[in-house]
Amino acid sequence: MRSWIILLFFILITRLVTAHTQVYTNIAMGMYHVCAQTEAESVSCWPSPAMPNSSDYGQAHFTNEPAKDFAVGDYFSCILSSLSNDVICRGAIKNPVLKNILILQIVAGNSFACVLYEQKKGIQCWGNFQGDRNGDLVLIDSERALEVKASGDTLCFKTPTELHCYNSLGDKRILDLSLVTNLIGFTSHPYLYTSHAQGRFSIVKWNQENNLQTLSDSLEPLVDYSCSKTHCCTIKGHLAHASTHLQCLNFSGRSPAIFTPTSLNLPYLITTGHHSTCVMDTEGLKCIGQGFTIE
Repeated sequence: MRSWIILLFFILITRLVTAHTQVYTNIAMGMYHVCAQTEAESVSCWPSPAMPNSSDYGQAHFTNEPAKDFAVGDYFSCILSSLSNDVICRGAIKNPVLKNILILQIVAGNSFACVLYEQKKGIQCWGNFQGDRNGDLVLIDSERALEVKASGDTLCFKTPTELHCYNSLGDKRILDLSLVTNLIGFTSHPYLYTSHAQGRFSIVKWNQENNLQTLSDSLEPLVDYSCSKTHCCTIKGHLAHASTHLQCLNFSGRSPAIFTPTSLNLPYLITTGHHSTCVMDTEGLKCIGQGFTIE
């Protein structure tokens, strides 16, 4: 009888702990806020206590909003609504007028946002992008884009054969993907994540001279990654074997404080911001920097 009581007590405690641990499938950071999407595809955002006293900053948040996708800029957040299929933005950016297009993906840089849409795999951006400070739509010559990423002042997209990157001034760089072995990911700074035939996973930096520089490689598979201007953080390992770990690499030549916690329990999602970093592990969302405290 006592063993049954102990078992029931253990089950009750487990359920109570689980009920207070929200599971997120995607996380992203702005200058003073972080947003996350749940398994049920609802998006919520939290401000940092370090947020300046500005109406723009304070309006960049959502609470349990149904969303297929979302994106976060420095001082704004946008969602692709599950209810209307419209893009809704809050904070220091205007809502775009996107007519009669099926949106596949939404991304954001510091002060601009972009959507990838179904028709011809086109890309449209608004906000402060390519010199347009009025927030009007800018059409990007995307040439059958398959995937798009944005951060800082740069937008990058992948086609079947090339990787294209534009900065906010309109400068363009193109990388022939035949130069990269098995590209599995990229950011817009840009850093590339490749897998090689011998099973090694590498972080490769694409320099301004169109040279590729291998910064690190590993035999461990990549689970998730995120880059800022100064460093990249990667989660590597095997989720199926309950064995993952976080590693952050500084690429700037300086020595900023890099978040590499030792108290993580099977991390699997990460996002890096200007002043903060957030990691999702099996215990919940953990953030450090700019006063973030997420429970």
